[in-house]
Amino acid sequence: MKNGFIMMQESIYSKLCLNATAAKTIYDNVRKNTPKKGIVQLMVVTEKQYASIEYLTGESSSEYINNTDRLVVL
Repeated sequence: MKNGFIMMQESIYSKLCLNATAAKTIYDNVRKNTPKKGIVQLMVVTEKQYASIEYLTGESSSEYINNTDRLVVL
């Protein structure tokens, strides 16, 4: 995130690039900083493809439990 990525959801980040040259630079930087453990996957999506992302959400709920029956102490 300190390198300009935004978190779309947990473990999924995106970054806007102006062109293919900028995308290659970002690819190179990510490759240099890949952790020794874990997997990093990179994918280029055009602006038109990105703009067509559809976000689906359910109804929001304002219900909350106001007791200690489910209290977890760590």
